[in-house]
Amino acid sequence: MSKDFNIILISMDAVRPDHLGPYGHETIQTPNLDDIGKQGVIFDDATGTSCLTPIAHASILSGNNPSVHRVRGPFEIVQSPMISERLKTIGYETAGFVGVGFLSHACGFAKGYNHFSEPDEMKAWGSKDYITGGQTRKCLFGNLWPEEMLGWLDKAKNKPFFVFGHYFECHWGSEKHLLKNDLLENNYLSEFDYYDAKIEYMDKILFGPLIERLKTYGLWEKTIIVITADHGENLGEHETLTPFYPQHRTLFECDLKIPLIIKAPTLPQNRHVKGVVRSIDIVPTLYDLLGINGKTTDGDSLIDAAHSGICQNRIAYAEELYEKRGRGSLQAVKSNQYKYMINRSEDSEAFFNLEEDPEEANNLMGSLSESQSVLLAEWRQLCDAHL
Repeated sequence: MSKDFNIILISMDAVRPDHLGPYGHETIQTPNLDDIGKQGVIFDDATGTSCLTPIAHASILSGNNPSVHRVRGPFEIVQSPMISERLKTIGYETAGFVGVGFLSHACGFAKGYNHFSEPDEMKAWGSKDYITGGQTRKCLFGNLWPEEMLGWLDKAKNKPFFVFGHYFECHWGSEKHLLKNDLLENNYLSEFDYYDAKIEYMDKILFGPLIERLKTYGLWEKTIIVITADHGENLGEHETLTPFYPQHRTLFECDLKIPLIIKAPTLPQNRHVKGVVRSIDIVPTLYDLLGINGKTTDGDSLIDAAHSGICQNRIAYAEELYEKRGRGSLQAVKSNQYKYMINRSEDSEAFFNLEEDPEEANNLMGSLSESQSVLLAEWRQLCDAHL
């Protein structure tokens, strides 16, 4: 086990990989993310465990599927041990910064942190009521924390540290607050509620100062940086119940594909990795990089894939069982070639060949080959097992 490396894990809420420079977006300007990508490993087909923020983040931080960490909807309490807890026990200084009330102290997400910052009535720019457990609870949106994080780093820089940051200001709704405070330019990259403009702003105020601070303190070379998202965003690729975009209420690829970039001193630079990887693979990868032994997660290390440039034979599971939010109780399973989705509320299924149909436009149910039918039966059982 080694404490030679610091760790910074950043999750960008609702950010699609194809709207980032390291993934080939040619319009948006993200020079700082681009720099991290050039010095790290870029996973081209990473998948989250849900299109709902608390479920997806419980998986990112624990390395477990929802059936294990038990967060299946809003305001449920995460049951799995999280990376913050484990690193704190071995001497890391730990800090967490989150931008939405789903990831609050009350929901168990503050476990293992010496310092934890979450939205409150003073910092939040919005809120929404959710019905859960027969009760209506208000979720606060917004906590622009980059300066607070940098201040914490100033004090913790001489010890091994772990920082988790959940950046929420790319999410729909934040543009009103950012425009009101002259943090976005009116009518600049304004499509889809200023989606790309908000990503550019994040690159400027978060990743730029973070890189500068780490280099100033001589910590750049000894800090592992992981950049990901909880889920993607539907920008009109698939119809939803409410006719507005952006939103994320399906298990189509636009909502499940996430960026995943890992910069680590012992990993290759400027390397793209093909093949399905999962958000539950992040924590075991970090444990592997630190030399922490023991299989405590559903995920698996990505170190071998990072060196070889390909990840084979991994199956990704995702769910959104909170029926009040979208079209029903949803589950999905994905491999490098195929995708299966089931809506248990509507008793409907879909099976796609992602290699031939990446837009998920041609449902193959009713015309499956023998081998595809065998796979369908296996994946139906897998979904049943996750209930």
